[in-house]
This record gives sequence, structure tokens and C-alpha cells, in this order.
Amino acid sequence: MCVPSPFVHTPPTLQLVRCLVTHTLLVLSRLSSINIIHSDIKPENVLLSGESDFMTIDFGSASANPPPNSNHTYIQSRFYRSPEVLMSLSYDTAIDMWSLGMTAVEFGVGLPLFPGTNSRNMLKRIEETLGPFPAWMSELSPKADEFGVVRSGAWRVKDDKVSHTKATHVCEQRGADNNA
Repeated sequence: MCVPSPFVHTPPTLQLVRCLVTHTLLVLSRLSSINIIHSDIKPENVLLSGESDFMTIDFGSASANPPPNSNHTYIQSRFYRSPEVLMSLSYDTAIDMWSLGMTAVEFGVGLPLFPGTNSRNMLKRIEETLGPFPAWMSELSPKADEFGVVRSGAWRVKDDKVSHTKATHVCEQRGADNNA
């Protein structure tokens, strides 16, 4: 079942999405060169200022790379949170790249790619779309037992009853929009 969007989203041109990604990659490259993690890349923090100029804002969560306490789990907004952060693993500037990917998708289609309701639900949605997580993630994660279970010799995210009832996956939403 498709839940109607609360707003009308006119998809941007592919050129504009490329501009957003290019701008943000340049910002993240510069931050990485000075060992800084932005930690909060999301649509609200990448502003369009003109026809195709973007600004990256909100450096309030930024930290050194590697962060002094990289097990800090309350960074990155939920829909843009990387698997490493969700699983309480050590992280680095790669988490900003994950967030950029999630931001680019949402900017292009108007909906989050993984609209999870909690950390386990987010991991389940990621797993359902991208496949099982690498073994090293479950081996090193202090939350592996809380979030997952070993099935057929592989660690898998536990089923979450909320997974398909409260939040609609972006692919399902887009498919319904195209058929309407």
C-alpha cells in the first residue's frame, strides 16, 4: 500500500543532482584532507543557493578523524546514519559518504531510501536492499546479539514487525507513483 506524500515533489534535473553531489564531494574531500568528519550530511544541511550553487552547513556534529570516541552512536540523522554508526562500530570519514548517497537519493526522488523507525529497522531495510552485512561487522559490533541472529551460518538482522507496516520503502513508493 502506498502512503501519499505530504508534499508534491518535483524531481530536480539530473544536472542539479550532479551539482549537489559534486559540491558535497568537494566539501567532504576538503574536510577529509584536514581530518574532519562532518557527521550530519542530510538534505537540510546542503542548501541550494542560486540556480546550481550549494552550501554545506551545520558543522555542530563535526569531529576529528578518527574521533576520540568513535563508539558515539548519536551522530548522523536517522535516515542518513551509516551501518557502522548503527552497529556501534568505529567509523571515519566514510560515514559522510554514506550520508551523501542517502541525501542524493532523497534529493532526487523526494523520499528517504531507508526510512527506518529505529536502528534495527534501519539495518533490516539496508540488508533487504543491499544484502547481508560483511561478517566482520557482526563480529566486531557490540550490538550484534541485540540486532541480529546467525541463520544458515551467516549473521542476519532480526525480523522487525515494524519493517513493512509503519514506513513505506522508497522503491515501493516510487513504483506506486509511476503506476498512478
